Amino acid sequence: MAATNLSSIYFLERDSKSAHSSADMVVSNSRYNAQAYVNKGNCLFAKGDLAGAREMYIEAIGANSGSIDAIVDLGLVYLQLNQEEDAKTLFERLQLSTPGNPSMLYQLANLCEKNSEFDLATTWLAVLNSDISSDAAVLYRIGRIYAMGNDDEQAFHSLVEKYKIYRVIIWFGIRSLIVHVFARWAYLSD
Repeated sequence: MAATNLSSIYFLERDSKSAHSSADMVVSNSRYNAQAYVNKGNCLFAKGDLAGAREMYIEAIGANSGSIDAIVDLGLVYLQLNQEEDAKTLFERLQLSTPGNPSMLYQLANLCEKNSEFDLATTWLAVLNSDISSDAAVLYRIGRIYAMGNDDEQAFHSLVEKYKIYRVIIWFGIRSLIVHVFARWAYLSD
């Protein structure tokens, strides 16, 4: 377990050689440690060895079929390999087991938009927007997709909602700046 964690730490510190050797050590000692396979897959992915990374993520899923990291990472490898249907299947499977996962909703919307499935893309983004209702970027994407599908009324509505959020964010930012400037001015004038 310690070597698995050490491999993760090395990977986050961008020491891929140490991360890879730690992951190799854990994999050779414990074939049922899914996180070790994920770590090794991450090292291979970082090196650009997508086929090797795919194999490690598949091994991780074999060791633990509920490994969310392995499923997500395998889906991302499939996207890099232009195997979009396989990625979509994995992301949909994960969405069923962890409903409302913002990363999966975003990936599914991306795939649907890329495949010109605009209704499905807006559905996934609407679910994402219901969970994260103050994300102006999501509203912008919904509006853009509606515009591509020639639904100008819905596009306009989404974009107006986006600007309402931005207006509030900008107002709080300006208000905070004004309070800070006046507090600083009061401090300096004393």
